[in-house]
Amino acid sequence: MRVLMWFRADLRVTDNTALYHACKAANDGVLAVFTLCPKQWAQHDWGSTKVDFLLRNLAALSESLAKLNIPMLLVQAGSFASVPAKLVQIAKRQRCDALFFNREYEVNEVARDRAVLRRFEKEGIQVHEFTDQVILDVAEIRTGKGGWYTVYTPFRRKWCAVLEERGPPRIWPKPRRQAALGIKSDAIPSKLSGFTRGSRADLWPAGEKESAKRLRGFIRERIESYQENRDFPAVDGTSTLSPYLSAGVISPRQCMEGASRRTQCLPALASRVNISRERPHRGPRFELHNGVGPRPRVGCVRHLRPRRVCRPSRTRGRTRRCRRTFRGTSRISASRWPVGGAFRARTPA
Repeated sequence: MRVLMWFRADLRVTDNTALYHACKAANDGVLAVFTLCPKQWAQHDWGSTKVDFLLRNLAALSESLAKLNIPMLLVQAGSFASVPAKLVQIAKRQRCDALFFNREYEVNEVARDRAVLRRFEKEGIQVHEFTDQVILDVAEIRTGKGGWYTVYTPFRRKWCAVLEERGPPRIWPKPRRQAALGIKSDAIPSKLSGFTRGSRADLWPAGEKESAKRLRGFIRERIESYQENRDFPAVDGTSTLSPYLSAGVISPRQCMEGASRRTQCLPALASRVNISRERPHRGPRFELHNGVGPRPRVGCVRHLRPRRVCRPSRTRGRTRRCRRTFRGTSRISASRWPVGGAFRARTPA
């Protein structure tokens, strides 16, 4: 069987659930594919810094895959609507028998994946999807009535209870070398039209080695003081792993496995880290903050982009404290939000 591995927000070869199972199932080689969707990314308010970070990590991934005899093919899709037809076209041209990918949870991404699933089933090509972006699948964390959690604290208690019962998540090893296909990898572009502003590659180097280095440094030097220092921008108290987790250069399982070396008890470990990433249906998608410029802004998925609502007090005529809603589409200043919190700020595009 020849397998087509569809990379998205999982740009790594180590502990990549779909890639590991794709290489295990294949006996006639594996091809990797990545869809470039600049129009869709612009609609999602991606900035040049984030796109530059993604492209550099995509190039690093292509080099790692080449060592496994897995060529990387690029698809110019523009928007998500054209992705199903483009993927089917590649699968047929390369005589692939199955498509493997890791699940994504945002609204537009879910709709895209369902369209891909329907198109591949119509063409008689197998589709295998896996849980990879989160430690526990969203379907496993339900209320007593079987619904979704809407309050963080009960959700966190349930998450910790399920994790303690199940034990540490499995780390998937680097896949074995595949049979050579004689297919040349596509060149990874350094820039895309519409995302041409400069970036600080020196602040955010690409690659799995860099993310692993940052994780080791955080565990060795700052994890014990994370709760006290994470809300102070002048203090280097966070892991600086957010962009690497967002692009999938490192997995949440790798982070938990590394942190557990310092904190053996899983509930105690969970109490020291922010698990809001495990709430994909509730929280916004964070973007990359490049550390440059004053008053960074928050970039989120369009349908969940927050806004501030200020209501005047009836008693003293003062303005009440602003609260967050997810009904608006305007951007908000992130100057009052901690960079280490649930919202990840970025500089204006």
